[in-house]
Amino acid sequence: MSKQKIFNRGNVILTNLSNGYFGVAVVLSEREKTSDYFAKCHIAITPLLSEKEIKFEDIDLRY
Repeated sequence: MSKQKIFNRGNVILTNLSNGYFGVAVVLSEREKTSDYFAKCHIAITPLLSEKEIKFEDIDLRY
């Protein structure tokens, strides 16, 4: 079916939860659309929450 993915495993997503609150999520897995299923992904929401906008350079991605 579709080969286009919105997210890939390991992507870091910066969120704007509500006006004035920002967070970080990580894509754990993804699956392409098939004839039987819609495309989907599993996303882990981190406990990082900030009233200051989070930018990628603010995050230490070393592990």
